[in-house]
Amino acid sequence: MQKSIALSLVVLLLTGGISLTAQEAPSNSLIIPSKKKRSNSEFKAINIPLKKYGISFGNSSEFTGLRINLADKDIKRINGLNVTFWARKLKYWSDNVQMQKSIVNGISTGIIPTCGTMNGINTGLLRVVAMKEMNGLSLSVLNLFSKGNINGLSVSGLITQCDILSGLVVSGIAAAGTGGINGLAVGGLTVSSDRSDINGVAATLGVLYCGNDFNGLGVSGIYLKSKIFRGISITSYSDSYKMVGLSVALFNRTRELHGMQLGLLNYAGNNRKGLRYLPLINMHLGKK
Repeated sequence: MQKSIALSLVVLLLTGGISLTAQEAPSNSLIIPSKKKRSNSEFKAINIPLKKYGISFGNSSEFTGLRINLADKDIKRINGLNVTFWARKLKYWSDNVQMQKSIVNGISTGIIPTCGTMNGINTGLLRVVAMKEMNGLSLSVLNLFSKGNINGLSVSGLITQCDILSGLVVSGIAAAGTGGINGLAVGGLTVSSDRSDINGVAATLGVLYCGNDFNGLGVSGIYLKSKIFRGISITSYSDSYKMVGLSVALFNRTRELHGMQLGLLNYAGNNRKGLRYLPLINMHLGKK
């Protein structure tokens, strides 16, 4: 009798700290699944020792600690280390309101970690996806993608793409901030900002493209294009509407020069006739 009571107490102590939860469960009680098909929000998790703190195995929507899950769905907020191996229905998630509101603070890692906002260290074997914003240190073998901004240190084997790219980014093929680039951006074949400015240093072996103003140092192996360039440009072919500063290239071309061009052939559209095309050096130091 005494042995039975003692055994019961041990079992109670061991199981008392384990919570089996569902996303819509109001308590830590054991949930017996019904035979009905579960909705998309009912993915269960085993949490130790508490429902929202400790270690979680499964799709907990809110948790602090170590969380390990096969494929994330309907995350709200995760604080700590989040390990996820895949992402559910990426095409669906791209338009999912809950997905955009989800936040992971800490470390996100896995094959394709995906969230709304990621703060901290973000690593992905194939890619890292932030539907809203990615902040901190972001590493991926293939691709870093954010529908919003990427801020901090970003390193990808192939492509880094977002709206505004700020900080230090190194990408094997392309670094693209469609809404602007601020800081240092290095892309193997291209660095580009389609509709806004580049501020800082941008370097590539291929094409450097800025749809608006470039302010800083631009280095490209083949072609550098910008609307207004202010600073120092080093490339094979420099093409701008307005150049303010120094441009070094095999062929320099600008409609309006305020500074100096060094190259085999230099064109400054605002110089007098006969001085627009000059070899080796061209300059325009006046205001007009």
